[in-house]
Amino acid sequence: MSEEKKLIVEMLFNNWGATADRLTTRWIEYRINLFMKFALKSLLLQSSQDFTCYVLYDPKSEKLINETLKKYPSLPSHICFVTPKDYQSHIMRDIEKFKYLYRVYLSSDDMYHQDLSKSCTPINLTKIPLP
Repeated sequence: MSEEKKLIVEMLFNNWGATADRLTTRWIEYRINLFMKFALKSLLLQSSQDFTCYVLYDPKSEKLINETLKKYPSLPSHICFVTPKDYQSHIMRDIEKFKYLYRVYLSSDDMYHQDLSKSCTPINLTKIPLP
């Protein structure tokens, strides 16, 4: 991507209430393992690493998330776990100098085609109101 375009990959981890046990150690360890095996692997195999990926988690699970992530190799700097509040501030900072935003929603347990970023359609930031 050029300096004119920014690709943001958004993944929901456990920040929505569909699963009753989403804040438990067992659930978090299992789902982070899935993320590492599938989603992270496919993100690292992308033909371009010129993107930022935010994996959103419930702030109530921060301690468990951090403890579980320590069991794995460190994530690259462009892939990180954040709370929804932190995500908003990161997005505002990330898009400041760009004209176009590519925002892609991906599931945290999926795999993606290696040329995912080439198939994105931009959102013109000059035409949408930002918070």
